[in-house]
Amino acid sequence: MLVCTLLLISSVIAVAPVFAENNGCVTCHRGLDGEAQKVVTQWETSIHKAEGIYCQDCHGGNPLVDDDMDKAMYQAKGFIGKPSKKAVPELCAKCHSDTVRMRKYNVRTDQYDQYKTSIHGIQLEKGDTNVAVCSNCHGAHDIKKVNDPGSSVYYTNVPDTCGKCHADSQLMSKYGIKAEQLALYKEGYHGQILYGKVKDKNPALVPNCATCHGTHGATPPGVKDVAEVCGSCHGTVLDKFREGPHYAALQKNGSPKCYDCHGSHKNKMLAPEMFQGVESGHCGACHQGNDIQQLAKDIYAVILDTKGEVDRANKEVLSIEYSGRNNQDIEDLMNEAGTYYKEIGPLTHSLNLEKINELKTKITANTDKVQQTVSEFKQGLDMRKKNLVYYLVIIVLIVILLYAKLRVVTDEYERTAKKKS
Repeated sequence: MLVCTLLLISSVIAVAPVFAENNGCVTCHRGLDGEAQKVVTQWETSIHKAEGIYCQDCHGGNPLVDDDMDKAMYQAKGFIGKPSKKAVPELCAKCHSDTVRMRKYNVRTDQYDQYKTSIHGIQLEKGDTNVAVCSNCHGAHDIKKVNDPGSSVYYTNVPDTCGKCHADSQLMSKYGIKAEQLALYKEGYHGQILYGKVKDKNPALVPNCATCHGTHGATPPGVKDVAEVCGSCHGTVLDKFREGPHYAALQKNGSPKCYDCHGSHKNKMLAPEMFQGVESGHCGACHQGNDIQQLAKDIYAVILDTKGEVDRANKEVLSIEYSGRNNQDIEDLMNEAGTYYKEIGPLTHSLNLEKINELKTKITANTDKVQQTVSEFKQGLDMRKKNLVYYLVIIVLIVILLYAKLRVVTDEYERTAKKKS
């Protein structure tokens, strides 16, 4: 019994290095040219190679044979060769839907189920092989971990990965879909942040295609779902939007949606000017010559007035930055005013002028106090400067008097000395 056990163990140990170092598939393909050789190079730098996933795990066949192609690719050994595009999702799911196998990696195992409910998965089931499958997004042999900057699904690479199909005008024309989304996204505020073109913004926190449309369950958001999709990041904005008349109109009529004002792929930041004019995304594009348009003008005026107060207060603070004064008190006031000011943007989505004015009152209370404090400090500084002049004059006069007295004493001493001599 002991002998049998030792033989079994030795055979396992002997086979392991065959798979690792002397895999027949790897040996054979290394000696080929072009794409047939390239797949080995790609696989050797992949996460699959690092985790011990070899050719036979996906393609089948007998990796112990490297001198007989017919035996290596024997059908009885489950050789499938290059899987058809339709077979790829199910093939990947053999491992990635296995909860026991994937547990140690702490990754989700419902990707295949999600994929089957997506536009991609539904179209694939109908026989449309133009749609994306696992290998189109993650790669085939050169698969990297999602947090590897070299991965095609690393967060900064996602737009270009999606763009391989969605920026292909010829391919997209078959589905009546525009192919400009990638270019528009790169011009928009989100895209500018993702590619590091906006100062003090973290690219890792900005949405890319997958954030809004989903990954394996990719689908366009429904008309009434847009606010919730945007709200998954912009939670405060969504809360205020739900308090206003636009949300009620959205539920009833399907508009206005976030992208009606902000754009979708080429989105833009909220700016006070959006409350003026009739351009697309501005209030006047929908509301003209009525009380609602007047409300927009009132909100615009409040925002500009508040911004002016904040700018003036900041200018005052900067004017005494190098005065030697401990400015912690006014900096705290300005930080609080700045926090309130940042709340104006989300609050405008409620279109509640009364609440916006309440917020303005809080801001101006701080900015007024800052300006008053700075003004009093400057007055005190001016007084000290004037006093310094007075003190200097007095000191100079005292010095002159002392000098005059010294001259008198010196002259008298000299006269007395001459008389004695």
